[in-house]
Amino acid sequence: MLFSGQPGARAELEFRGSAIDLEILEGPGSGMARIWIDGSDARADLVPKSAGGVARLDLYATESGFAAVPLASGLPSGLHRMTLEVVGARAPDSAGELVMIRAAIAGEPAPRWPIWLGTAAAAAGAALALGSLLNWWSGRWRWRPVIERVQIADAPALLLAAVLLTLVATIPAAGPGDPWFWIRLASLAALGLLGTAAPAALATVTVAGWLLAPVAVPLGPLHLNPGELGLAALTGAWGVRATLLGRVEFGIASRHLPLLLLFLGAALAATAAADYPKVAVRGLRLLVLEPLWLGCLIATYLAGRRRLLLAGAVAGAAGIAAVLALLSGGIEFFADGQLARLRGPWGSPNGLALVLERGLPLALALALAAAGVNRRIGLSALLLAIAAALLATLSRGGWLAGAVGAAALAQLAWGAARPFLGRWLAPLVGLAVGIGLVISALAGFGADTLDVRLRLWGSAALMAGDNLWLGVGPDNFLYRLPDYLDPQMWREPNLSHPHNLLLDAWLSLGVAGVAALALLLTRSVSVIARGLTARSGALFWADAGILAAMAAGVVHGLLDNFYFRPELAAFFWLFFAYSLAVERDPLGDRREGLPGDPAVG
Repeated sequence: MLFSGQPGARAELEFRGSAIDLEILEGPGSGMARIWIDGSDARADLVPKSAGGVARLDLYATESGFAAVPLASGLPSGLHRMTLEVVGARAPDSAGELVMIRAAIAGEPAPRWPIWLGTAAAAAGAALALGSLLNWWSGRWRWRPVIERVQIADAPALLLAAVLLTLVATIPAAGPGDPWFWIRLASLAALGLLGTAAPAALATVTVAGWLLAPVAVPLGPLHLNPGELGLAALTGAWGVRATLLGRVEFGIASRHLPLLLLFLGAALAATAAADYPKVAVRGLRLLVLEPLWLGCLIATYLAGRRRLLLAGAVAGAAGIAAVLALLSGGIEFFADGQLARLRGPWGSPNGLALVLERGLPLALALALAAAGVNRRIGLSALLLAIAAALLATLSRGGWLAGAVGAAALAQLAWGAARPFLGRWLAPLVGLAVGIGLVISALAGFGADTLDVRLRLWGSAALMAGDNLWLGVGPDNFLYRLPDYLDPQMWREPNLSHPHNLLLDAWLSLGVAGVAALALLLTRSVSVIARGLTARSGALFWADAGILAAMAAGVVHGLLDNFYFRPELAAFFWLFFAYSLAVERDPLGDRREGLPGDPAVG
């Protein structure tokens, strides 16, 4: 297959399957080979990466012999192309640079649909049994008045919900035969039970969990993020409350449903038309179904003045992300090895920056609104942690977005009250955005970033032209890109998405999805901004902060990702839910509350 010591010698192989191994010759005279799958180093997920993210396989060993080496797992089912190239480098103790690869073994792992089907059937059966039991209990013991009288103080409920979700997320990985597995399930059940009495507390920590989506939590054969676990508990609590109260709590008015159905229909159509359905269905779940349902539940339980909890959860999650990244030691080096960038568990510095830039203006707004020395000190520390981590990412787009968010907050806070300042701030913000976009596109720390972006946008535009109405489906961009990729970009490692919010939405959701996304965004912004100056105190600062956070996300989305990561999709639907809370109670003076969960005073 490949037998050479000549640098640059290469072999290509097409294979079908979701995993591939190589049979190699190890020995004292062996060198190194670089590996691409579908034009990407990242797809070879089982191969060690160099400091620059290059997938390199070292064939050196003290004794000669053939060995099987796993290269990749979890690839989408279908046709893939693997490229092997002799690097012309070797380990310090190696006597040569020979690369011998005798065979490749591709295959499919055991299907997981029986696990999903069995889990769904068990959950449905348990829900039916629980519903029947609760109906019997509610008739015999009159649970509805009990639930309506339950009063759990906000601070203890929030603390308990946070502790339980942290416990669920940090318990060691274990299978059904290990006690830790059942302790995790019991903690999750306790979280749902708490949510039955205090849904706003559970909703708040679920928001924070979703913004920490890159932190994976193993649960048997599944890997979920903390937000998904919180969402499962919150959904269970919602169902139990509906049974006990005899009514369904739902915070989405019927006039908003057509727009939500348009978005959902576009996503379903794009998924059905995708060439790689396995990847598309996973993207549909993580980027559309779960975040949308999260938005519906947040609109139900964090309405009116409780939107302060939502704003605090977003800022707090950004602070947790900053601390996790700073303490985890997750550092990415540029290809020259001279410049380190903070990334933490987010996989890339830009991915971390996309979360921090949204939390920065909210943390700033809440710090400005804080009453009391202790709160100001705590929120100032939160703000400093977010700012320090954002600076350490060395993400030019993140820096620009953070600056725009802070400037937008200043404009919203003081521009209207002081017309002279407002007349100057608005043009300055626009000028900063324009200059920042040019600098962010041109600056490359040794790489021609502008050229890469333009070529990638050109490839994405060609793909969109060939898939005009439905796009290529969620998360399918990377797998369709080789057919459109400019030959000069085959070494570029960051090609998993188009790096532009319009092209990304178009290719993932189609034309209808772009329209729905734009309408949802503009509607939400207009609702929150309308009458902003009539509000006061913490509500004013929270409303201004969430608008500034979205402004930061949109600006960075012009050059990177805006929606199509789980944490970003969650933020979008949280923003929509926030707008519904403002629409329902702009001044936060209605105290209607939900039974058993008093409004935040």
